[in-house]
Amino acid sequence: MILQIKKILFHHFYLKQTGKIGGSGSPIVKAPRFVQVDPTQLKFQLCENGPAKKTLQLTNVCGLRIAWRIRSNAPTRYVVNPACGFLTNNEAQTIQIELSDSNKYSERHRFMVQAMEAKDDEKDRRKIWEDNRATQLDLVQCFRVFTIGIGAVSEQSFISIISKTLCTPGAGAAASIASSDGVTTTTSVTSSAPSSTSATTSSGTSTTGSEASSVATGATASAAASLSEYSDRIGELTVLAKNSLAAKEQVSQQMVRAVNEVKRIEVELDRAGQQSSELDGRQKSLAAQVEQLEKRTKQLDDELKAALGAKENK
Repeated sequence: MILQIKKILFHHFYLKQTGKIGGSGSPIVKAPRFVQVDPTQLKFQLCENGPAKKTLQLTNVCGLRIAWRIRSNAPTRYVVNPACGFLTNNEAQTIQIELSDSNKYSERHRFMVQAMEAKDDEKDRRKIWEDNRATQLDLVQCFRVFTIGIGAVSEQSFISIISKTLCTPGAGAAASIASSDGVTTTTSVTSSAPSSTSATTSSGTSTTGSEASSVATGATASAAASLSEYSDRIGELTVLAKNSLAAKEQVSQQMVRAVNEVKRIEVELDRAGQQSSELDGRQKSLAAQVEQLEKRTKQLDDELKAALGAKENK
């Protein structure tokens, strides 16, 4: 029995080492490598307003004709040009990636570069990705590109840092203050003092303890004031956003009313056009009847004259 168990374990270990099965018993899918991506991280220089641009280079390293495309988890935030295409052997492609608004950047933004082999007769760079090959992991290379924002600290991040500083328990208090040149200075103050074995303390030690307490109190008050200031600012921005949304809603309602009014006028015009067509048809019908009556009247007049002439001749 023990010998059989050893054989089974050895067989499983052999298959795992030779790559026939994975750690969970599932077949290992080896991802192909068609392109080289440079860089692997896009570092956007964020500013207060305006876009931020970076370049990404793809190089064909497989010796085959390949199709490639770039996808993002934030497609409305970035402009990628070009976003897909073909590459021949050793051909390289430079791609411009533009962040439309630096204020809307997030560290969760990612890009996915996908590449797969393309046939010579495949020319449509978008339709090729509708093929079933695009869903097979052993035929498509997927490379993730991360993003990093440099030169800007959001209000939420600053408030989070201050909140953690104020709420951190322990023997000391810390305050992080951001200067105008972007350098962050951290001041750490110890509020607890070691116990003394002597019965008396010197005046210098008392002075140092009081100074440390005053500095800690000042740092805490400064951090609390900064937190309150940013909280007030966020409240003001929230009110402005709500007012803007309300104004936009009113404008949208006015536009809807205007569109409904235009549609109502169009319906009335169509109805008036139909009535005009009907009246025109009736007018033409009456005109034809009048013309027939005139012809009949003329015919009767001629017959009457002929009858009177014949009577006079008798």
